[in-house]
Amino acid sequence: MYKIIAVDDEQLALKKFQHQIKDMNNLELLQTFTNPLDSLDFIKENTIDIAFLDIEMPEITGLELAERIQEIDPYISIVFITTFDQYALEAFKAHAIGYLLKPLDMDEFKNLIESLTKTRPPRASKAAEKHTEADKGKLIVKCLGQFTCYAASNPTQPISFRTAKTAELFALLIHHYKSSITKYHILDTLFPDIDYDKSNKLFYVSCSYLRNAFAKFDIVDVLLRENDSYRINTEIISCDYIKFMTCAENIPGLSLDQLRSCASMYNGEYLMGRTYEWAFETKPYIDNICQNITFTLVDKLREAGQKDESYQVLDRYIALDPLREESIAKLMEMYVEDGKKDAAVQIYRNFENKLSEELDILPSPRLRAIIR
Repeated sequence: MYKIIAVDDEQLALKKFQHQIKDMNNLELLQTFTNPLDSLDFIKENTIDIAFLDIEMPEITGLELAERIQEIDPYISIVFITTFDQYALEAFKAHAIGYLLKPLDMDEFKNLIESLTKTRPPRASKAAEKHTEADKGKLIVKCLGQFTCYAASNPTQPISFRTAKTAELFALLIHHYKSSITKYHILDTLFPDIDYDKSNKLFYVSCSYLRNAFAKFDIVDVLLRENDSYRINTEIISCDYIKFMTCAENIPGLSLDQLRSCASMYNGEYLMGRTYEWAFETKPYIDNICQNITFTLVDKLREAGQKDESYQVLDRYIALDPLREESIAKLMEMYVEDGKKDAAVQIYRNFENKLSEELDILPSPRLRAIIR
């Protein structure tokens, strides 16, 4: 049997709803609420399968309530109920398994519940579902190179996001991992040319998509809300960008092993292939940090007499960013220093040809000066 609640600011509408479903043996109406905020406290203490929500309420919209419900328990299915057909838009299905128009058409209602029973069995009690701290889902996030994320329990299957804005929201929150960011900053960043009401709705939709994407892998509490600000729960995330930036705070003080680990995290430019305007300034900054880490590692390896590894480290870095002249210069200097000027000359010629073919430019004079 599916345990349900209903939320509507009109008591008469709730009584009518209760009367209409009384003969449906597969539904158990646990509670109804005219105050939507009271429903949140109830959800924290009880196992709910479906929440039926009115969209237009004075204290809080059904859309925002759905976002808060799924923040508490992402496994609750949402059904919106509204008088206005305008809310039967695709955007509102983000939170919901469906929507119903008032007055309720019982054939439509039964079809929706029947559809639900085919895909979602009734839940066990909260006590049975409860995980220990060690069993909580963990998330692996890659930002240096292609932007991807995985459940730690299933590292071969990338987690997919339903919309591009959902992915961008997650990337933005990762980008600001050190602090919360306000909803208004998020709206200005993700939806700069859309009016507040619409962008606010799209934001709640994106939050719901995000939580649902992770919930499929039993990962919860990734997105945390503090009043009207949001942040990522870094305690359950393993992210190359976060680790990389932590290393970057003290590059000279890193050991060889720490430098190796940090350099190995870099697999291409920050958020490669994503044209997020807010990330444009960070991309070259990250590239320069990686160059600093790589060159520091190479120098320390050579000081330790590990020249073969120093070449391997620099070759890997050049393969990821083959048109960066500074790394070509570093490699040429190493060969000259090791008495292998012919190899340095060949590297110069190869780089000269590559620049000519791809950018139609010549290397700078300082590169040529290394092999004079």
